Order: sequence, then structure tokens, then C-alpha cells
Amino acid sequence: MAGPNRVLRFIGRAIGTVGILLVSISVWLLVEPWWFKATAKRAEGVVTRIESGERHSNRPTYYAFVEFQDEGRVVEFRSLSDSFSPNYSVGGKVTVLYQPGRAEQARIENLFGQYFPPICLGFMGAVFGLVSALYLIIPAWEWRRRQLVLTTGTPVKAKVLEVRIDASFRGNSGKPWVIVAEY
Repeated sequence: MAGPNRVLRFIGRAIGTVGILLVSISVWLLVEPWWFKATAKRAEGVVTRIESGERHSNRPTYYAFVEFQDEGRVVEFRSLSDSFSPNYSVGGKVTVLYQPGRAEQARIENLFGQYFPPICLGFMGAVFGLVSALYLIIPAWEWRRRQLVLTTGTPVKAKVLEVRIDASFRGNSGKPWVIVAEY
């Protein structure tokens, strides 16, 4: 065997790739709202209606429609996030964030809706990274320990008592030979 088990390395790399992808998406989903908020205008909006949308898991989802004023004109938009229960009530006031010149793409300022999904993805990515590290590090440690024993071990003189085939044992090379020795 030239190194740690190939299958374990492949699994570890695959899981690590998924972890890196999840953490990357999480970072983007965290940075994008910060950038949006830093360059956005604020306005006070009013929830005009709440409508149910597509069904997920046999439960309707609810979207809030909000109106606000941008340079004298009234703009209405639908919230980006959906929920299984209405988070807002009709007539309720909300803070609206929007980019200058693109008022129709406004968002409701909502800490939970903006930061919870990226934090969850980042946590999942970190867990995948930890599992990947275990898949890669543990076999490497075992391989290194074996190599260390082979290179620095103490040779002994032993008398071979028996050489036999043990069908219940399958080693890495698939040869079930057992050498019984006494020193």
C-alpha cells in the first residue's frame, strides 16, 4: 500500500469539496446583504396585503406585499422571503431597503431572514469540513505510523512455526496468509 486507503481519501475529498462549496455559498449569502445594506436607501413601508403562495409540505407559504414612497412615487413589492405563518400584519410598518434607481427590487429589513440561512449553510459546511478532515487525517496517521514502525522498528530473530491460509481474514492485498512465529 503506497499511502492511505484510496477510497477513504476519495470520500474525504468529496465531502471536503461539498463543505467548501457550502461555506463559500454561506460567505456570499452573508456578504451580499451587508453590501446591499451599506449602499441601500431606507424608507418606511406599510404592509398592504398578505397572500399565500405555493405549497410546501402541504402547508401554504405567505408573502407580504409592501408599499413605500421613493422620490414621490408609490412603489409596491413582494417580500423575498416566505414563511409558513404570516410574519407581518396588514397595515404594519416595516423598514424597507432598496438600491437607488431600483426601488422595485426592495427588501424588508429582517435580520432573521437575511442571516439565518447563511449561518446554517456555514455551520453545515464546517461540519462537512470536519468529517472530511477525519476521513483524510486518520488514514494518513495510520499509514504514517505503519511506515514509522517499518523504518525505525527493532528487528528480531524469530523461528517460523507455521504458515497457513486463514479464509476468515482479508487484508488490504486480499491475501489471507498468516505466519505464526516465535522469538
